[in-house]
Amino acid sequence: MWLLPTRNRPEMCQRALDACIESGTTSKGLVWMDGCDYGKLRLPKGWKQFACDEHLNIGEIMRRFYGQNPNLDWYGWLADDCLPITTGWDAKLIEAAGAKFISYPNDNWQQGVKERDGTPHVTSVICMGGDFVRAMGFWVLPGMVQMYIDDVWESVAVPSGLMRYLPDVLCEHHHFANGKRPHDATDARTFRGASFPHNDRGIYQSWLGSEQLRSALGRVANL
Repeated sequence: MWLLPTRNRPEMCQRALDACIESGTTSKGLVWMDGCDYGKLRLPKGWKQFACDEHLNIGEIMRRFYGQNPNLDWYGWLADDCLPITTGWDAKLIEAAGAKFISYPNDNWQQGVKERDGTPHVTSVICMGGDFVRAMGFWVLPGMVQMYIDDVWESVAVPSGLMRYLPDVLCEHHHFANGKRPHDATDARTFRGASFPHNDRGIYQSWLGSEQLRSALGRVANL
């Protein structure tokens, strides 16, 4: 199931949903409105919407979603500023992810690699096999707000050869950093008044040197 977390971006969110409809989305999804309520949205068939009274943050939304849905065949994440373009984008990503891979499309920006070293890097739409997530033991590390979430996945998936980039599947990312939309309040790297990048980076770096990472690599290798 796809998870689309969103906060204070009703028009942007609806634009993403319209793109899903126009591109023939057939899989199920959930729009999670984080501490806000957009009212009735136009949704792809099989999708639902949920308005959470409390502002949680992306990391906590993902943890709760996984806790409520621990046995899905796959887990998909779609940013509210991404526009699926390719017809059947979702089915292609789901098929490529299977049970144990991470699949991700061309976002017409990052092109599936990290600029600093050229290694595989997920874009802003991700599909993860359910067995991979369960082997990790979590979808998002406890305490993480938003940053470095994907770095954790890649720390296991890249050395295990489990990344699947689909360059012919286009889900265009309209981000302020690539000039395709203006910066807005939701882009601020703060949560409840506190900056979170340092917090998230510390959690990630601690995890890199932990037994948890070594154990995850072993479990994933046995998939």
